[in-house]
Amino acid sequence: MTQPNPTAGNACDILFVNPLHPFSHYFTQPELVRLMRKKNSLPPLSLALLAALTPDAYSMIVWDEDIAPIDPETITAKLVAMKLVTPTSTRAYALADRFRTCGAKVVFGGPHLTATTVEDALKHADAVVVGEAEGVWSGLLKDFEGNALQRVYSSKDLIPFVASAIPRWDLLDMGAYLSVPVQASRGCPYNCEFCNVTANFGRTVRVRDVDNVLEELASIPTKRVFFVDDNITINRRFARELVQGMRGMGIAWFCQASIDIGDDPALLDAMAAAGCENILIGFESLNSENLEKVGKLHNLQKDYKTAIQRINAAGIHVQATFIMGFDNDTVEDFERLHRFSADAPLPFTALSFLAAPPGTRLERRMKEEGRLYAIPCEINGGLLPSVRHPSLGPLTLYNAFVDTIQKVYRFDTIYAKTRALFGAGWFARPKKDNDVSAADKIRLGLLLVRAYLVTKDKWRRRLFLYLFSLVRTKTVAPERAVIYLLTMHAFSLSVDAMVAEREEKLALIRSYTQGK
Repeated sequence: MTQPNPTAGNACDILFVNPLHPFSHYFTQPELVRLMRKKNSLPPLSLALLAALTPDAYSMIVWDEDIAPIDPETITAKLVAMKLVTPTSTRAYALADRFRTCGAKVVFGGPHLTATTVEDALKHADAVVVGEAEGVWSGLLKDFEGNALQRVYSSKDLIPFVASAIPRWDLLDMGAYLSVPVQASRGCPYNCEFCNVTANFGRTVRVRDVDNVLEELASIPTKRVFFVDDNITINRRFARELVQGMRGMGIAWFCQASIDIGDDPALLDAMAAAGCENILIGFESLNSENLEKVGKLHNLQKDYKTAIQRINAAGIHVQATFIMGFDNDTVEDFERLHRFSADAPLPFTALSFLAAPPGTRLERRMKEEGRLYAIPCEINGGLLPSVRHPSLGPLTLYNAFVDTIQKVYRFDTIYAKTRALFGAGWFARPKKDNDVSAADKIRLGLLLVRAYLVTKDKWRRRLFLYLFSLVRTKTVAPERAVIYLLTMHAFSLSVDAMVAEREEKLALIRSYTQGK
């Protein structure tokens, strides 16, 4: 089923809504989404899962505002279930008010409610769900049918999560997305001060039956998957069984793991054989004092470069995340990070500002110390300073942030990283992508020629010619060279936009920091 037409006058019993995210971090690859003629990188998993848990007797619509805006006056629903995360809360509250005016009952759920008090949300909704909705959804529907909705539904305990229903992707236009999200486990044993994972899913890792996960993977509408688990390899036995079961499924997949995955070359090889192409790893800081202060203790005493090399040697890219603005950071640390990114090498590097999400220990500490800026919730996503630094002003931090991103994605730097990364033949494994049509392959080929050869930037040309010299010698698989070039071009477009918007963002920072 395609996204409903917002002008067609749609009607249903239950409407699931993902409110519009006001901005995207450059590392979510919004420009790659556009180049691939998609609308977003991932669809809303939680809503498709709730739809799967809803009896077929109900007519349902799943609406993703990141694909198309919704008008509450042109769609009729008896019950509106809305996902609530902090950056979308302003939009969600406005939509809820309009839906209620039109006669619908509104229920909120999501991590924002699990991590905060519910008073603000209850001003705009008939009910809220705190915690994992699977444990209360059937009871909520019974209360709704009996016109007896409670104000707050809260699971007393975390659900076992041994098995999960298969999400109702048929209720969305899946051709609008780059990949499909899958969750094979929940929870994280670590307790980083800035992370809200434990507040949402606890510190005990719960894993699904492998056969249940494989059943879901066999049903997905595309062959590109992102495992949204916070650390899919933390349970090594489960990870080995899962990747063994995935071999031969023809799925290209991405995941998140901690740095210690570099200590397990056998598992890395098995992941690569099963189609793993990228692992996102939170390095966060090169300064051990920063890691100690925020409780990222499992990164201490780890040789980052060795771990990166071992992952790359398996034919898997590292997507590295770093946080800037820790108490011990200086302006010089931005340059240190740039040099490390070049030397490691790390072509896929994400920089974000230190943020204190609702419900985290960092939020509590920053409130006690009076160091949280009154940043509007809709723009509080790591691309602007939200925590007052002990010695560096927010404008200084932001300028250093943008300057560093420019250096990281400058094409002379990318060229040097590419030579270090691809020359050893680690990425020669063939990659099949049946989700890209022949017409799109031609279009994207012409796009790459224009981006890398019809240019005055000699480093772009050198990069293109070098990679395809490796393709000719079968040192690099052609599909891997193409997607790498597309991704680097997309990142450069995002960086260009960030630079163009610098003065606008600086003015915004001045407005909410008031010069402090």
